[in-house]
Amino acid sequence: MSAPPGPRGTLAPRPSLVVLDGSPQLASRTLTVARFLAHRLATSLPARPPAAFGPEGTSAAEGLGPPGTSGTTGAGSGTVELARLAGDLFTDAHGPVRARLAEVRDAEVLVVATPAYKGQYTGLLKAFLDLLPPGALAGTLVVPVVVANAPEHRVTTDVALRAVLAELGAALPVRSFTLVEAALGEVEAHGERWLSAHLRVLRAVLTALAPPTAPLNGSRPAA
Repeated sequence: MSAPPGPRGTLAPRPSLVVLDGSPQLASRTLTVARFLAHRLATSLPARPPAAFGPEGTSAAEGLGPPGTSGTTGAGSGTVELARLAGDLFTDAHGPVRARLAEVRDAEVLVVATPAYKGQYTGLLKAFLDLLPPGALAGTLVVPVVVANAPEHRVTTDVALRAVLAELGAALPVRSFTLVEAALGEVEAHGERWLSAHLRVLRAVLTALAPPTAPLNGSRPAA
């Protein structure tokens, strides 16, 4: 379903959506899974109301591309691959790292993805999240994605990741999307079942988290 039309024939923009990929490998299988889910979320979550339109009226899905593509940062959407920041992450919080931190904090919907290593999320992801201050993700709808070799590692990694995201104030209203490596060939089927179970709640929470809509003339609402 496409976004509803906005003023002057534009499309109502979808919520800004960012994928944060904690894999140490570029173009990883974990990123492929996360981008599939993010693309489906971007095309399924409610558009912002007309009074909140930006000048472009673009959809978050435009910057994510269809499943299986590498994707680029587009208007209101993007992918942060921590593997690209590995050289700076532990030494520089003022250049590209700071820009990516701001991108993550500004997202309305954040997909946080990690492979499981011995039942834990990656050191890259931990280092990045440690740079965020307490409450940095307050008001952000967050969906964790975990890809693990063994079912038990999937569970322990998910528990650890959700704990740190909760400390940052993230809204985590539904269970994470977790997958064992043996099921990677069936990611679309697993993803559609996950969406069918949780999309209604995600839509409701995203609507509840949305900031008050400004009047069309830009004035403050009456007290």
